[in-house]
Order: sequence, then C-alpha cells, then structure tokens
Amino acid sequence: MKREAIVRLNAHGSPDDTFRLNPELIQAVLSRAQGMLAQRPALALQQNGKLIVAGLDVDGPIIGGIARLLPDGLLDRSFDVGNGISDSLYTFEKLKPRIWQVAVQPDGKILIGGDFRKVNGVPRNGIARLHGDPLISLTLTESSRPTHEEFGFDVTASLVQAVVVEVSSDLASPRWLPLSTNELTDGRIKVTDTALRDFPQRFYRARSSP
Repeated sequence: MKREAIVRLNAHGSPDDTFRLNPELIQAVLSRAQGMLAQRPALALQQNGKLIVAGLDVDGPIIGGIARLLPDGLLDRSFDVGNGISDSLYTFEKLKPRIWQVAVQPDGKILIGGDFRKVNGVPRNGIARLHGDPLISLTLTESSRPTHEEFGFDVTASLVQAVVVEVSSDLASPRWLPLSTNELTDGRIKVTDTALRDFPQRFYRARSSP
C-alpha cells in the first residue's frame, strides 16, 4: 500500500492501515515539502485523538495553512479557521505566510506560531490561539419565552461534556456570575433564570467547564 505525507505506526512499528489521508491533505503537505523553503508539517495530538496538522501550503486545496484529522486520518470538516493565516511578516520578500509550530493546551485550545500577520483577518503577529472545538451555542426553544418571573433556554454543544452558564445585567461593564454548571445529556441542558424580575435586562453566555 502506498503511503504519503503522514504515516501512523502500530505499537510494534508496522504501518497502521486504518489511518488513511484525504488526497487534498497529501497534496497540501507535499507541496510545502518542496523547493528552497521546504517545510515538514507541524503536528500536535489532541486528547480526543484528533491530530492537528499545521504548516500546510496556504495556496493549496486546504485553506488556511492548518487542518485537523479525525482518528482515522480523514479531514475533520468541523474544524474551521475561516481564511486562516495571511500576510507574511517579511514584507521585503514575497513570501507565503506559514505556521512553524503548533501546540495543544490542557484546555484543548491550540497555539500556533510562525510567519503571519493575521488569522482569519484578525491581527495576530506571529502567534495566535485557536479554539480547539466549535464554540458552544445558546439555543432558545419554544418553551423558553420569558415571563415576569423567569426565563429558560437550552444550551447545546456537540464536543464538550460540562458547561458553565453565566449571567450579567450589564454589557458595558459586565460582571459575569455563574448561573448553572451542568453535565450535558445528549448534547443539551436546560437552564432557568429565576431572578429575571429583579433586573431590567439580562445577558447570558456559556463556556466549557475545565
């Protein structure tokens, strides 16, 4: 079996045949491995078994210079860095931006370092931190219409196990207070704010619990 770009080995050293790469990822890795500024990919393994692959050709089939692989080697399409890295730090040369190093923090967030000025259009000179998983979303349901006494809503998330819901009564100078901490059941929890009547307005946010 022909193997290119990235190979995973079994514990005894033989190639793992269950690890297969998408053709576009192979092309993105190999195109960066050629020429005077050839670069090998930077790799980092997440706790969930997914593999971060950085240092890819920004003009290749995978936009952004970074990708994530599922445990079987296929591309994780849920990992989205938007337009990815752009604008080399070396303005006197017509160089393509690139990621040199990647690391995964204990909380799952991803650190990247390299030759770039922006990440998805946001200024980040040479170093940036990415969310390791899609952000938690607040989903209002039909049963969550506010009354004079309370307000209820659902929190949904696909890749986290515990969620902290926080509340603030002011976004100009927010003071976020914990409202609920729950384990997700089938990717969903129900949250109720019983103090709604005590405030003219309320704002909510959710984050994964460490």
